[in-house]
Amino acid sequence: MIERILKLHNIHPIFVKSFTPRTGLIGYAKILAEAFFETGETVDVAVFLTDQDKQKKRVGKTIQKLISKAKPYYTDVSAIGVPDPHFEAWLIADDGYVKSYFLLPSTESLPMPDLEPKERLEYLQRNMAIPKKPIFQVYEELASSINLDILMARRDFKTFVDQLLAACKYFTQI
Repeated sequence: MIERILKLHNIHPIFVKSFTPRTGLIGYAKILAEAFFETGETVDVAVFLTDQDKQKKRVGKTIQKLISKAKPYYTDVSAIGVPDPHFEAWLIADDGYVKSYFLLPSTESLPMPDLEPKERLEYLQRNMAIPKKPIFQVYEELASSINLDILMARRDFKTFVDQLLAACKYFTQI
């Protein structure tokens, strides 16, 4: 999804590092910032992505403060995505595409609207027509094809894209 966003703006990324913390990103943000920018093959722009979940505090601001503790400059070349409540909300935002992906009738609503996005996507995957695909493959395929214009209507996604583009622009001006 990130690559698609950047290519729309004529930015051709090379992805160098990827870290998957076992728990929430907040406990690892400073360490990851240092790993991205100071260890081994360093990056020009770092992307941090975590769910808002049910936390009352704005997670993005907390992560930004922790990145700044590594070095204040790092916040200028970092993008922080905080889908509310979950990343899966971004993946199922394009109702029409999700219905076609899961071979659901286009005239009906997506099933299980009362579930949180994460559980709703898992439900759709568990109940999808044969051949069933592993959940990671569903994530990758939805992310690679979802309508980004529809996602831009979501404030949390637009904020992430704005930060991503600003970080790339800042880096190119250094």
